[in-house]
Amino acid sequence: MLTYNFAQRIVDRMMKVIPYNVNIMDSKGIIIASGDSLRVGKVHKGAFEAIERGILIEVYKSSGGAKPGVNMPIYYNNEIMGVIGISGDPKVVGSFAELVKITAELLISQEYTFKEKRMEERLKDEFLHQWAYLNQEYDAVFKERAKALNINLNIERVAVIVKSIDSVKDPNFDKLRIKISKDEYLIRLNPQICVLFIKFNKNLDKLIEGISSLIDNVYIGIGFKQEIVGLSVNQAFKSIELGERLKPNQYIYNYKDFVLIHRIYEGGDKKEILEPILKLIEGGTGSDLINTLDKYINLNGEINLVAEALHIHRNSLNYRLQKIQDITGKNTKNYLDLFQLFSAYTIYKLDCNEGK
Repeated sequence: MLTYNFAQRIVDRMMKVIPYNVNIMDSKGIIIASGDSLRVGKVHKGAFEAIERGILIEVYKSSGGAKPGVNMPIYYNNEIMGVIGISGDPKVVGSFAELVKITAELLISQEYTFKEKRMEERLKDEFLHQWAYLNQEYDAVFKERAKALNINLNIERVAVIVKSIDSVKDPNFDKLRIKISKDEYLIRLNPQICVLFIKFNKNLDKLIEGISSLIDNVYIGIGFKQEIVGLSVNQAFKSIELGERLKPNQYIYNYKDFVLIHRIYEGGDKKEILEPILKLIEGGTGSDLINTLDKYINLNGEINLVAEALHIHRNSLNYRLQKIQDITGKNTKNYLDLFQLFSAYTIYKLDCNEGK
């Protein structure tokens, strides 16, 4: 359906090219745009005839709202959208008829194609947004929507979350589109966060490197491969949430590095898990033993490296480790005991940094 504003733009454009008044009538024969604004809204008898017969109509005498000139039906997708007319002696203005008709139809086609593309993009964005948060089996309606948008739900994908650290500056996530290929998608969830749906077999390390090179000051979270990609989105979000609290000096977080502690943190009895570290806080001296345990865990129990990081002698370190064992009953040289200390300390850190 032709609108007044669009039709008037066509008229104005035509009248810059030809020295005659141009009118556009809708499918009911009413003038909706004209170089003569006084004619807008009036019925045009010549337009009726052009619509009914589907051919160029020449008008030689003023009659039924029509003035001398030529009137041609304009088509889109083989349907008459309206009529375009040129006022003047038909023998003179007739030479412009085909040019004006073709130009009008081309402009209409471009406008409708643009609107259809924008509508498709909007529908696709809405679908991707829902896809990102859908954590259950896809129903028949959702699958049909995917099919209509040419989105293959059967391809194995992982979710990559990119979160801007700067809450003021626009991160311009659209730059990342050059890093995705066919059957991969990017959707902005809010001004500071976007999610990429990436094919599982893609070189993720290379992709992450590419993201980092294009956008500064972002956290990047990576989920597992999932048939329900919304689950991978949740994991990517969780990796950033845990990573910010446990490894604040890093910027790239993979859920595979946090899956165990996540399950312990949210699925276990936290009071029981925290017991060794609470004993250490109560029975230790200041923060020395907590700091010692932190360095011991993060430096993989390498005595020389731990002592160097703490700026103490090896003997002093061994004394502290023995002190930790005396207070907690956990031997740092026993893998099972160390795992319990690691779990307790990690949960403790998460609780201490919650909300930061």
